[in-house]
Amino acid sequence: MNLASMLPFLDEEGLQILVDGLIDGSLTDISLGEILHFLEDEQIKELYNHYAAHPEKGVSTTIFFPFMDDDDVDKEFLKQFAAGKINNEILPFVSDEALHSIVEQYVANPDWNLDIDDLYPFLDDDDLTLLLKAYLKHKSSANATKPADKD
Repeated sequence: MNLASMLPFLDEEGLQILVDGLIDGSLTDISLGEILHFLEDEQIKELYNHYAAHPEKGVSTTIFFPFMDDDDVDKEFLKQFAAGKINNEILPFVSDEALHSIVEQYVANPDWNLDIDDLYPFLDDDDLTLLLKAYLKHKSSANATKPADKD
């Protein structure tokens, strides 16, 4: 029997059986790449959470991002950002609204020691301009507080 050939015809219960088998390790003859296209958002989230909590299983969570619900992608990205990490692999799937939120947080805290350069290709023009203005304002205020050289 070829499980991959059966996937398009399984109902939600059948797919959940496969998800449970992947999680408990009893199902090894089908790959995540084959099954993700057919799963509901909650099932994808369940698998993502499982593999994110068990990195020792050797499954890169990157495989989930194209299939995850947009809100779940944003939540994960914002959670990682709050922990001081920017996950470049998730960036192409993050919404403009979530990226704007990051820019607003970054601008509100100009002393934040976090490299956001990898965000630039994914930001809209308004957010890039906002970052530039904040950078220039921070730079000019830093220069204004430096003591003058006494020669």
